[in-house]
Amino acid sequence: MCGPRADEAVPPGRLSQESFIDAVMSRKIANQGDEMNEPAICVSIVAEKARADEVAELLTEMAALAVEDEGCTIFSAHRSQRNPHVFVVYETYVDKAAHERHMASEELRAINGRVRELCVSLDIVAGSVVAGGVTARA
Repeated sequence: MCGPRADEAVPPGRLSQESFIDAVMSRKIANQGDEMNEPAICVSIVAEKARADEVAELLTEMAALAVEDEGCTIFSAHRSQRNPHVFVVYETYVDKAAHERHMASEELRAINGRVRELCVSLDIVAGSVVAGGVTARA
């Protein structure tokens, strides 16, 4: 098995970090074919309760790096108020090449690996933006 389906939860340890990254980079989890306009990735993370603050710190580091990536249009990490060990990360890119550059970053790969070590589960939905993606005006 190359990687998880787009709608499949990934328990920690099921895939090695390299296999996980390769699955995302190969796009087999997105079921979108070779062409992907404005890639959008949504990751739901359930952290170990005692390690949730560490995950929040790592996601903050990741966001600071991601927004510097050429072609990253949105990288937003959210923490549940009701369940502070639950996080959602939403990211979009101008094109597939920008997403691949992002995924190839050694620094981001290292942070991804540390986040995965602190997770109870991880669910990825990858696809393309079909609507929205613009900032609402006040």
